[in-house]
Amino acid sequence: MAPTPITAPELPDLVITAFAYSSVTVANTGSAPAGPFRLRAGSAVVEFTGLAPGESQARTLRGLSCDQTYTAVVDDTDQVAESDEANNTADSTFVAC
Repeated sequence: MAPTPITAPELPDLVITAFAYSSVTVANTGSAPAGPFRLRAGSAVVEFTGLAPGESQARTLRGLSCDQTYTAVVDDTDQVAESDEANNTADSTFVAC
């Protein structure tokens, strides 16, 4: 009898696909829905109610300055178990004021 293959569970994967001082876009590139999570960039925090596989959503960021560079962290409180936890950060694109 052949052994039964073990398959990895389907999980979401949250990735920042665009980030500037005033806005951020997050996509779920995984194979399962993501529940609620938040994103932090400097002093700005934005909430997401969840993302389906393949879905992306943009949010406006408030309180960040255009003459600084920031690092955004999606799911910074580890609310969502993901297939790749190491790809949750992005640096902002510098924009001249």
